Amino acid sequence: MNRAQATGLFIIALLIISLVITIYFVKDTVFFQRLRGETEEAITIPEFAKEVKVFAESCIRDTVIRGADILGSQGGYITMPVDPYPRGPFNSFSNSLDVFGKGKTVVPYWFYESANGIEKIQMPAIEIMQDQLSQYLKKELPICLNDFNKFGAKGYNINHGIIIPKITVNKEEIIAAVNFPINIKYGNQEFNIDKFRISIEKNLGRLYGLA
Repeated sequence: MNRAQATGLFIIALLIISLVITIYFVKDTVFFQRLRGETEEAITIPEFAKEVKVFAESCIRDTVIRGADILGSQGGYITMPVDPYPRGPFNSFSNSLDVFGKGKTVVPYWFYESANGIEKIQMPAIEIMQDQLSQYLKKELPICLNDFNKFGAKGYNINHGIIIPKITVNKEEIIAAVNFPINIKYGNQEFNIDKFRISIEKNLGRLYGLA
């Protein structure tokens, strides 16, 4: 066997080894994906708990939509940025536009000149919008849920933990990932829900990018 043949066989051997390793890892990945899917399917919500889950998801969805609408109408802010120089005779424009002159509809400027002549930018980063929407959901969601009182008359006993939301604003959707443990008891049945993930079709991210 000459040197060229040996080199050729060596390359073929490497290709075979690479192919075997690839097949092994692909097979392993497919196996775990299938196992994860089967596990998720196995964790089914019992009938008595479905109504509670749907109610909680509806409240999350409605609250996020309201918060997103506020963001859209207030220049990307729910909590308005504070101007160190309050609106007055010497600062009539301030850091925002008072649309109707009554202080009820105010839109922050993304660029403005302060009362002392300094140019300022207050365009919110997408992370600020996401954080403010998360805080809004944490604050307003309990109002919608009303401590699940509507289920008390139906014989449910529901206890829940604290709400920990994380909002992601994409171009065409808003994703609300909410850690929110709920213990549901109905008669001699019991079930726990720990997490929610709601996807809402909303082009807030695209509009922000265009702006």
